[in-house]
Amino acid sequence: RCTRRIHDAQQLASEVNVPVLGEISMLPTRGIAKGSRQSSRYMRDRMTFEESIDALRLALMLSPDVRAIRSLAITSAVSREGKTSLASALAASLAKCTREPILLVDGDMRCPSLHEVFGVRLEPGLADLLAGDCQVPQTIVETSGGQVHFIPAGRLKSSPHGLLQRGDFADLLK
Repeated sequence: RCTRRIHDAQQLASEVNVPVLGEISMLPTRGIAKGSRQSSRYMRDRMTFEESIDALRLALMLSPDVRAIRSLAITSAVSREGKTSLASALAASLAKCTREPILLVDGDMRCPSLHEVFGVRLEPGLADLLAGDCQVPQTIVETSGGQVHFIPAGRLKSSPHGLLQRGDFADLLK
């Protein structure tokens, strides 16, 4: 099982015995020149990505098994699989649809990048909060859209395992 490659959503659902709520298209890289063929392809691919995010949001909101969930983790086994793109786009989609504030927490304390997406400072953030160097209100940044609130990863000064061990992260999620 561990060495076989997963080829489609149905195989994934049967292998791990959990429902697949959606598939996300790849976030396209920027087109070269405005009005060029690459630019129109970029726009089409960007719209496809945004539609796949909205479809996932809809599946999350309508699924009876998932509807009551208040916290969602976006993770993967390796880097460069799209966690940052998915997290930021899904948070924006949820906030836009529900018109309720969404709190997005960058838990990637070793290689954070969500703060760059929102153009905000790295610290104070989650690492500082878990180390006891600040309080939650000091870490929350309101993004330009107003409905997505964000806690950056912060600057890691020790092992993240030690910070997560204390149980403060579970309290934060509650």
